[in-house]
Amino acid sequence: MNRWLLNTFTTWQLALIVIGAFVLLALVGVALLKQRPVHLREGDGNQVAGVVLGVVSGIYGIMLALVIVSLYTSYQQAGSDIRAEASTISMVYRDSRGFAPPVATAVRDQIGAYVHDVTGPEWRALRQGGESQAAWNHLNGLYRILQAYEPRTTSQKTFYTEVVGRVNDLVAARRARLNDAEQSIPPTFEVLLVGGAVLVLAFTFLFGVRSPRLHAAMALAVAVLLGFNLLVALVLDYPFSGQVSVSNAPYTQGALAVFASERGR
Repeated sequence: MNRWLLNTFTTWQLALIVIGAFVLLALVGVALLKQRPVHLREGDGNQVAGVVLGVVSGIYGIMLALVIVSLYTSYQQAGSDIRAEASTISMVYRDSRGFAPPVATAVRDQIGAYVHDVTGPEWRALRQGGESQAAWNHLNGLYRILQAYEPRTTSQKTFYTEVVGRVNDLVAARRARLNDAEQSIPPTFEVLLVGGAVLVLAFTFLFGVRSPRLHAAMALAVAVLLGFNLLVALVLDYPFSGQVSVSNAPYTQGALAVFASERGR
């Protein structure tokens, strides 16, 4: 559900949906509770309501903070894994220049095809949690080239050892990136987050405020704050989905910029 929302609506549209839903709930709640008996609207239970609201909002705030921090950490980790993969690809490309010219060209072609696929079809598939089999095929082709290559000079042997190790690192970095695409809020936490927000907002309806406008303003302020925090949690969910997503820029920088320029021709 969250992934569909992120890929279907812009961040501004999601803000209107999430925050607007809580604002609407606040307005409806205040309007319905205006019909309470007069003695309830004059603040007789405010002290009890305030204590309960403080406890509920405190517990909810801790849970919400932990979820947002966890999601932001996952978001940062996804960006770090992408930079690690791009750096590894760059090192494979640079070290392969020490091979015999035909082999160096073959390695370069496989790397170029892999980069083009990762930044193109696979990047679009990541928005839905998918991957590209063609990218795996390019890595398999790279392994076949290295398995068939027999370095002759000391320099070639040195670079060959480095490249083999880097390609293994590349596979590990790729798997980490694909795993990052599935990082999300567990369904149980989603229920707790939304349900807790509704509960906190509901407690604001219990305060006895003589001025209906002041009561509505208080409920609306809480509704906007709760909606904004849930919006932050939503946009950080699934690091490769939505407008606030991890960029593929590291694959087009440094030594890999040559492949990006070739693609643009």
